[in-house]
Amino acid sequence: LPLGLEFYRRPDFFFEHAAEAFVFNEQVGGGSPWLAILRHAGRVIGMFNWRGDLDWTHNVPGRPVFDPLMSIPFLMGVVIWARRLYNADDPDPDALALLGLWVVVMLFPSILSNDAPDFSRTLPTHPALFVAAGLGLTWIWTHSWPLNVTMPQWLGAATACAVLVISGGWTFYDYFVAFPQNQELYYIYDVDKQDALEFLHPMAADHQVYLSQLWAGHASVAFMLGDYGFKSLDTSDTIVLPPPGTGAVYAFPAEQQERAEFMATALNAGAVQTTVDPYGKPLLAIVRVDAPRLDQWPANLAPQQVNLANFEEAPTLLGMSANRLGQSDENALTLYWRADAATLRDLTSFIHLIDANGSRVGQMDKAPGNGSYRTPYWAPGERVIDAYIPHVSEPCAVGENVRVIVGWYELAANGLRRPRLDTFGDTALAGEMQLPVRAYPHAELAPQIRLEEQGVDSIPINLWGYTLHEADLQAGAPILLDLFWQKSMAQADEAATSAVEARLRLQTQDTGFNIWNGVVNQPATWRMDEAVCQRLRLRLPNEITAGSYELSLTTIDAVSGDEAQSKIGALTLQPSLRNYSLPTPLTPANALFGALVGQPEIALAGIQIGEQPPNEHTLPVTLVWQAQSAPTNSYTVFVHLVDELGQIVSQSDALPAGGYATNQWAPGEVILDPHQLKLPDDLKS
Repeated sequence: LPLGLEFYRRPDFFFEHAAEAFVFNEQVGGGSPWLAILRHAGRVIGMFNWRGDLDWTHNVPGRPVFDPLMSIPFLMGVVIWARRLYNADDPDPDALALLGLWVVVMLFPSILSNDAPDFSRTLPTHPALFVAAGLGLTWIWTHSWPLNVTMPQWLGAATACAVLVISGGWTFYDYFVAFPQNQELYYIYDVDKQDALEFLHPMAADHQVYLSQLWAGHASVAFMLGDYGFKSLDTSDTIVLPPPGTGAVYAFPAEQQERAEFMATALNAGAVQTTVDPYGKPLLAIVRVDAPRLDQWPANLAPQQVNLANFEEAPTLLGMSANRLGQSDENALTLYWRADAATLRDLTSFIHLIDANGSRVGQMDKAPGNGSYRTPYWAPGERVIDAYIPHVSEPCAVGENVRVIVGWYELAANGLRRPRLDTFGDTALAGEMQLPVRAYPHAELAPQIRLEEQGVDSIPINLWGYTLHEADLQAGAPILLDLFWQKSMAQADEAATSAVEARLRLQTQDTGFNIWNGVVNQPATWRMDEAVCQRLRLRLPNEITAGSYELSLTTIDAVSGDEAQSKIGALTLQPSLRNYSLPTPLTPANALFGALVGQPEIALAGIQIGEQPPNEHTLPVTLVWQAQSAPTNSYTVFVHLVDELGQIVSQSDALPAGGYATNQWAPGEVILDPHQLKLPDDLKS
C-alpha cells in the first residue's frame, strides 16, 4: 500500500524508466518499432539455447539459459509439452497451459524493451522453463534408446543422471568459477569498495578514519560503513581533526589523488600512501597522521584571527582565517569550530558580512561539510575547519573591510538561533576580512548619476557614474561616495589596465581642499560591459568653513600622466554643530574602546546620573563619550545595571545619542548619550 500510494503521487517514478526503455521510444526502436519487436523476439527465443544476455551484471556474456548438453532435454521437453497440450487424455492440461502462458507473458518485458535478451527482465520465466527441461529428462529416464532395443533398461536413468551431473558441473564452473574471476565484475559488484574498507579496518584501532564522501555516499559503502566505525566527509571545503590523543586517517578513492595530495600538504603529513587492488589498479589514496601531530594546529591551517565564542548546545567558535583552508583565495574565509560536547541538534551555521555602517553586505548559510558532516555526528573534542564563500549582495562593498559575524540556528526549529553562553546575544565576531574587488554587469549597478561621453580614451579607466549619499554636511562630517568605473574603449582588448590614480577636491572661488587621493580599484578580470564600484568613506576637514563648494574628480594615468576631470556636483556645508567641550559635573570613567589594541577610537570620558523622576521607577544615566580618532565602524552601546551579586537587573541597548552613529563622530568631539534604565519593582533602594 505505501508503495502504491507513492506511485500514485509520483507516477513518473513508475513510468519514467519504462518509457525510456520502451521499444516505441525512437532511441530504442530506431523509428521502426515493429521491426525491432521482431528482432527482439528472435533474440529472446534464442536466449534459451543459442546466445544469452551479453551484460556482465546479469550473466556470463552470451551464455544461453541452457548449456548445449541441457538444451537437448529442454527441446525434447518443449515438444512433449506441446503434444500434451493437445492430448485430451492428459491429466494436467490446465497446469501446462498456465505455465505456457506464464512464459509467453513474462518474455514480453524483454521483447518490448532495449537490450534484448535481458535476463533481469526474463528471470520470472525461468521456473516455468525448467519444467520443459524436466519433462525432457523424465522422458530420457523412463524410455530406452529406440535405436538399440538391446540396451539395458537402466541406461535411460543413467543417461539422465549424467546429463544432470555434467550440465550442473558446467553451470557451476561458468557461474561460480569463471564468472567471479572476471575483472569487470570486481568493480561492477563493488568488491573493490569492500576490499578498501577491510584494508582500512585495522587502522581504526588507534586512528579515526574519515572516508571521502565520494565513496561514503555510495549505496554499498553506506550499507557496510556502520560495521567499521568510520566517518564520512566531503573534504572539498572541510577538514576535521579528531579529538586530542587520537590520530586520523583520511581515505580517498584513487580518482581523488589530487584531493589526497592537498590534504597531505595541509596537514604536513608527508607522502600519500597508495594501495592497489588485486588487479594492480590504484584503490585508495591514504593520508595518515598520528595523534601528537594533530594536538596542535597544523602550521598551514592555524587560524589567523583567534576569537573564542561559546554557544548553547552548539559548537564553539575558535577563530577565522581570510583564506580557503590555508590556501590563498580572496573570495573565501575559513572558520574554526570545536565540539565541546555531543550535539544532538542538527544545526546550520551562518555568516554575515557587516560593513562600517553596520549594514549587512553579504552572507552565507551552510551545514558543516556541505551537509556531509552535520553537527550530530561531531565527537566531543573534534575540530572542524570549514571554508565559506559568502555571497556579496552590495556591489559597492567590494574592496572594503568588513566584520564577519557568525552563529548557529536549527532549521527544524523554524530557524531558532542558538544563544551565547559566555555573553548576551546569539552571534559572535569571528574576525575581519577585505572583500575582493570585482566587476559587475552594468545592468546590476544603479549609480545615482550616470555620466555619458566623459573621460579620455588615453586613460584606461573612466568614471561611468557616481552616488553621493545624503549626509549632514559640516566640518568633520563623514561623506559616503560611490564611484563607478569602466574601461575605456582604447582598453577593450586589454586583459589588464595600467594603474590609474584619482583625486577628489572641494573647490570654491577662493580656496580648495583635497579630500582624497588614491588608486582606482581594479578587479582581476574586467569586461567592457562591466563596471567596478569603489566606495569612498571620506571626512570633511575640521577646518573647512560653511558655504557652497564644487566637488570634482580628476583621474590620472600613472604611466602617461594624462588627466581627465569629472564634475561630481555642488555641496552646501552647514555651520558646525559639533561639541568639543566636556560637561560638568561629570563622574570620570576614562575607559578606552577601539578596534585595534593601542589605537583607541572612543573614550568614555565620564557618567552623569540624573535624579529619579517622581512616580517613575527609572534611573536616568548619561554616558559622555569623546572620539579619540575618527571611528570606522558604527557601534551599539549597552548599559547594564547589576546588583551586589553581579546579576543584571536592568539594561539598555541602543545606538548612541538616539542614533548618532559612531562612524560619524569627528576626532575630539564630545557626545552626550542618555539612557533610561527601567528599575524592577522589587529592587531594594
